[in-house]
Amino acid sequence: MFAALKAQTTQLAQGAYDSANDRLDTAKAGKKLLEQHGEDASIPILAKKTSMEAAQSDVDCVYRVDRVIKQYEEAAASLRKAMLLPKVEGITGYDEFKTLAEAYEQRVKSYQQVKELLGTPMASLPMTPVEKDALALLQVKGGYNSAKSSAMESVEAAKKMSTAASQKACA
Repeated sequence: MFAALKAQTTQLAQGAYDSANDRLDTAKAGKKLLEQHGEDASIPILAKKTSMEAAQSDVDCVYRVDRVIKQYEEAAASLRKAMLLPKVEGITGYDEFKTLAEAYEQRVKSYQQVKELLGTPMASLPMTPVEKDALALLQVKGGYNSAKSSAMESVEAAKKMSTAASQKACA
C-alpha cells in the first residue's frame, strides 16, 4: 500500500514538475522572440492584442444591442398591458403610457436595424502562449506603451472611425 501511495505521489510530483518546465519553456520562448526580433515582433503582437480587444468590444456591443431590444420590447408590452387596467389613484403617468409604448416600439425597430447592420461580431486572431508571454514581457518592461503608440500610429484613423461607429450603435 505504501509503495502504491509513493508511486502515485511521485507521478503527481513529476506531472507538476513537467508542467512547470513546459511553462518556463514557453516564457523563455516569448522572451527570445522579443530579444531576437524587437519591434518586428512587438508590433504584430500588440496588433493582435488590439485586434482581440476590438473584437471583444464588438461582441459586447452586439450583445448589448440584443439586450436593449428585449428590454424595450418588454417595457412596451408592460405599458400596453397596464393601459388595459383600471387607473389606480397614486400612480402617475397613465396618460403617457401609450405614447411611451409607441416610442419604445419605434426604438426597437431602430435597434433591429443596428443589429442587422452589425451582423455577426468580428473575429480576431488568437495569440499563442509564446505570444501571450511576449506581450506580458512588453507590459512588464514598460515597452508596452511606447511600442503600442508606434503600432497605433498606423491604425489610428481606422480605430477612430470604428470607435465612432460603435458608440453610435451602442448609444
